[in-house]
Formats: sequence, C-alpha cells, structure tokens
Amino acid sequence: MAPPGNGAAVSNYVLERDEGAPLAVQRAGGVPNSTFSHCYAGPLQTVMVGGLRSGVHYRFRLRAENDVSRCFLAAGEGSGVQS
Repeated sequence: MAPPGNGAAVSNYVLERDEGAPLAVQRAGGVPNSTFSHCYAGPLQTVMVGGLRSGVHYRFRLRAENDVSRCFLAAGEGSGVQS
C-alpha cells in the first residue's frame, strides 16, 4: 500500500536518473551538472533500472504524485555495480 500524502494516497511515482560520470571523476569532485532522464512512471514502489554501466556513478531522484500535489521524495547516488 502506498503511503499517504497530504491526505491523499500516492497514486504515481516518477524515477529519473542522470547520465552518470566515471567513478574517478566523481571521487575528484568533478561530477558534471547533467540533465535527468526518465526511468519509470507508475504505481510500483520497486523497479529495476537497466542500462547502468559498471564503474559509472549515477544520481537518481524520485517524485511522488497524488490528487493533491507532486513532490520530490528523495535524491540518491549510486554506481552501476550490482551487489
């Protein structure tokens, strides 16, 4: 069940990611400002993101939507390495 938001249940999630940067560039503080692209939109709370490359650092952001509003819930970072 989706968590409530502003009195209305979350009806849709939107996940976006940037194009990524090599880990060496990220570690040096040189992550470029990049645009975010669409990964997923829908009601699922768990999704698999394909097309990630090993050794590349990505940034993600998640937006929740309901009948009342849209807001970003979280932003996160990770590398394209499976654990």
